[in-house]
Amino acid sequence: MKPAIIDSGIGNFGSIINALRRVGGTPFIANEPRALDGCTHIVLPGVGNFDAAIAALDRNGLRPALSKRVLDDGIPVLGICLGMQLFGSASEEGGLAGLGWLPGRTVRLHPASANGALRVPHIGWDAIIVRHASALLDGLGENARFYYVHSYCYLDERDEDTIAVTDYGGRFTAVLKHNNIVGTQFHPERSGADGLRLLRNFLEMRLGA
Repeated sequence: MKPAIIDSGIGNFGSIINALRRVGGTPFIANEPRALDGCTHIVLPGVGNFDAAIAALDRNGLRPALSKRVLDDGIPVLGICLGMQLFGSASEEGGLAGLGWLPGRTVRLHPASANGALRVPHIGWDAIIVRHASALLDGLGENARFYYVHSYCYLDERDEDTIAVTDYGGRFTAVLKHNNIVGTQFHPERSGADGLRLLRNFLEMRLGA
């Protein structure tokens, strides 16, 4: 498998490259449209600011190229943290339009906490709560835990697309899947064995998924 890691301006791809290699992938960095021609999968990494990431995609001509490969050609795509948030129409973090692949948007976390113990950003390990069975979650036990670093979360407007949630003073979308479009609010590349298993399951997805 040859996953293309999209360069959205974050500049540090070491963790995701190493994780994809560990599960059998041959990842490469894509920073212009022609680089997507030979990929089998696409990964939108997840660090940084919403507007900065969208601006980087537009500056490099990647927005239309990504939409063609994902929406028209059916290439499986994985958005990680901010990368998943780019799938929707907009974000409270910025003013630019998202990719618009899914009818959702990104909002700031407002965890309910009686004693104020739940802070933003949400940083650390948390369990997922599975809502819908999916091959993407194959091999993950009931106590699967993943690593989060985020202040915003994706607000899904199509309930069946959220296949797992996490509770942090209120539930939010943790794993999203719509056909070949997959997103995780957590960082699988930093989530040990459970994260590697999810990445392996992603690389096993085929066109159209």
